Amino acid sequence: NRITVVKFDAEAATVWTSAMEVAANDFVRGLVPTEDGGVTLLTDTFMRRLDGDGATVWNFTLPPDLAGSEHLVATNDDGVVVLGDDRVARFDVDGNELWNKAFASETGKEPIDISGTPDGGFVVGSSTYSYAENSFYFPRSSWYCQNMVLTKLNRAGNVESEREFSTDSINFLVDLAPTSDGGYIILGSRGRSFFSSYGYMFLMKVDGEE
Repeated sequence: NRITVVKFDAEAATVWTSAMEVAANDFVRGLVPTEDGGVTLLTDTFMRRLDGDGATVWNFTLPPDLAGSEHLVATNDDGVVVLGDDRVARFDVDGNELWNKAFASETGKEPIDISGTPDGGFVVGSSTYSYAENSFYFPRSSWYCQNMVLTKLNRAGNVESEREFSTDSINFLVDLAPTSDGGYIILGSRGRSFFSSYGYMFLMKVDGEE
């Protein structure tokens, strides 16, 4: 299989194309721009940085604890942060791993998205979940998302604060984006469970207070 990255200019003309051979089950999970006009690419098994001409600057094979990660965000020093199922790792501009830490502080919390903050830290958006106690078809395997959680991390990846937003319905955090006033917009779904998947989407604006 092959992954192809194409850069276009402001008039939608092709600037360069970079193709790379990958394993059959390797897919693109994230792509962020770099300060030199290139990109950093995240797949299921590796992370690669391309410069402004599409040439490979470095390639990093993901360790087992980060393989399959689906979330990539740029840092304010032109590095990147990768969010996995239960870990978060930071890399510098040269692809060196600066730190790699466990994220989930307790069971029953699923990290969904990550965003940078003005102070150089990060916010991880998660959903809490629970298992159905009396599922006839799948005993104790039906799970339901409940509340949405924002966890503030500092530059070193340490937890500074955590806020949980309780609601009167089953909610699932889908996406997270910062706003100019220091707050966040949360894209959520109501009605997520093992059986019902997505019900309807909603937006929630929260401030940046602790």
